[in-house]
Amino acid sequence: MEASKRAAYIKKVHEKTKEAIKLKAGCKAASMNKHRKKVLFEPGDLVGIHLRKDRFPQQRKSKLLPRGDGLFRVLEKINDNAYKIDLSASYGVSNSFNVADLSPFISEDTSESRMTPFQGGRMI
Repeated sequence: MEASKRAAYIKKVHEKTKEAIKLKAGCKAASMNKHRKKVLFEPGDLVGIHLRKDRFPQQRKSKLLPRGDGLFRVLEKINDNAYKIDLSASYGVSNSFNVADLSPFISEDTSESRMTPFQGGRMI
């Protein structure tokens, strides 16, 4: 009789502990993901790549060399975190990239002026 009460008490403690851990994990995940934004690319989009030292040792021999490289076209979306890029064979690496190593290309459209009304000499 005493053993069954003790077992029931331990079972309650375990359930409360699991709930507390789940609640804390949810709060921690929410605070960690607050600053993150989801970046999705479509096939045909232009992106820049980050040249990591371990993946591109020849392009990152010196601290003074660029850390990123130019415009490449997205060929295929593997999933939300991985994309295949139109990368030339001269790089000698796989053309699959994590989204953390890709940056979107934002064109500088000249048709839309970025001047404020006061910069152009106009008054409102």
